[in-house]
Amino acid sequence: MADVNEKMLYVLRGFANLDFEERKEVFRAIQEYQENTDHEKRKILLEAFAEKAGVDLGPIGGGGCPCCGK
Repeated sequence: MADVNEKMLYVLRGFANLDFEERKEVFRAIQEYQENTDHEKRKILLEAFAEKAGVDLGPIGGGGCPCCGK
């Protein structure tokens, strides 16, 4: 993995913890975002993703964060 930075590893670790259907949905969302060249529409997509994700309070249970492991 050449030129992989810490942020990319964080995302890859979270992605690796998803099941097959979840990974397919992530690919669909990324593709939708990448194909949209209108910056205002990209902003709307990001806001929609954030709204779906809800407020991030960090890991609450004992299992830790699936992305960073903390």
